Amino acid sequence: MEQSDGLIEIPGSDRRIHWILSRKDTPHNLFVVPDGLSESKKNSALVLQVKKWAPFSNTDFVVQWSGTKASVYAWNADQAKHRIVENRLNPSKCTILPESCLKPAHTDGPRLLKLAEGYEGQIWDGGFLRFTRWWNVVPTQREWTFFLRTTGFDAQDPSLVDPTVRDEDFIDSPWIGKTNFLSDVFMLLQGRRIQLYACVTLLAPVMYFTAEIFTLNLGNEVLEREIAVLNEESRAVRLERSEAIDNLNWIEESLTLQQYPHLIRIIESFTRLVDPYDLELVAWNYNQGELDIVVRSKTPLDPTFYIPLLEKEPLFFDVRGSLRGTGRQYRDLRLQINVTPEQRENS
Repeated sequence: MEQSDGLIEIPGSDRRIHWILSRKDTPHNLFVVPDGLSESKKNSALVLQVKKWAPFSNTDFVVQWSGTKASVYAWNADQAKHRIVENRLNPSKCTILPESCLKPAHTDGPRLLKLAEGYEGQIWDGGFLRFTRWWNVVPTQREWTFFLRTTGFDAQDPSLVDPTVRDEDFIDSPWIGKTNFLSDVFMLLQGRRIQLYACVTLLAPVMYFTAEIFTLNLGNEVLEREIAVLNEESRAVRLERSEAIDNLNWIEESLTLQQYPHLIRIIESFTRLVDPYDLELVAWNYNQGELDIVVRSKTPLDPTFYIPLLEKEPLFFDVRGSLRGTGRQYRDLRLQINVTPEQRENS
């Protein structure tokens, strides 16, 4: 059994070695997989969840199932195998287990378990381990109460408030199931005949799919030749279609140049706005979105009146005005008006 200061050898059977990991090196979590999956698909879904959660590049784990819920202890597989080899043992002849799995299982409720290193708080529900937490030393009453609350227990129950430590002996076999079953299968293949049968069994699908790939490649070559013939026959049609699309694009681009309203509409809108004020149109000039116009009045003109008047019209914006005349008799007003482009819908 691993500890921070070395290994402890626990007496037992010599036929197979149990390499026991310290609880501090085996994080625990509870997972839920979708309902209605077969056993193999349940295991596959769990493997994906564990790999996403575990902080190791190569993860091994053991699991206890209860319906769709999985109680999992995980560890760094590379590190564990390295420690086994360091102690001159063969990893294929060792079963790696967390220490908690070789302590007796509980039935219901919380339990504080003393381990070789530290203490583990556990929450059991009908023989299923739902939650755990590890402490290096015995948790305080506050820490224990917080653990109970976070797992849904009533921390006010007097029988649960005091964290009573239980020191359990090791059991002969773990109460939790192992998931890396492929490794266990290959550990059993010690005889040469069994190894040969296993290799043939594994190679048979490979040879079958290799033949299938060769057949598919031949069919693919025939299909590519047929596609080349069709491409050649349809080339003229595709060229005509390309020319038609180019002509259509040119027509659409030409239409987009007509983005401003017709000049007649612009002059009509201006005249409609200033007609009530007895103005005379003296001169005007229009150039792609900007109308430059001069009006005259028998009375002095005020630009600050006509600018907001014109900008109320949606067709006009950013109107600028300047007076022309001598002395205090400003009778000509020059207006520079920006014309709003028409909104065109995309076709």
